[in-house]
Amino acid sequence: MKLYRAISVAEKIDLEINKLFIGKAGGYEGKLFAISPQDASIFGKNFFPYDEEPFYIVEAEIDSRYKDLLDRLHPDESLGVGNTFAVDRDNLDDFNYYVIFKILNYVEYQETF
Repeated sequence: MKLYRAISVAEKIDLEINKLFIGKAGGYEGKLFAISPQDASIFGKNFFPYDEEPFYIVEAEIDSRYKDLLDRLHPDESLGVGNTFAVDRDNLDDFNYYVIFKILNYVEYQETF
């Protein structure tokens, strides 16, 4: 099962150094994943529009046997994205144990009309 997440430059550096998804206090402490790089790109454009830094897309692959670590969320109609998955902070250690990730190049979302 492949999932995608928009990440900031700071989270990219964190992933490169620690090789872990880390929940940060003060915000949503888990991690939110989209089911396509395009949907992750939509999140990136909405969550990082003003910091004038690029965002990146990380592809996270986890064996379907461990999907119980994920909470399935309904489509976010306000942003126009499909189903998403959340990993609660309490499940991040287990998720990190089973996930294989790679940081992709920036994905520019193109609207289709």
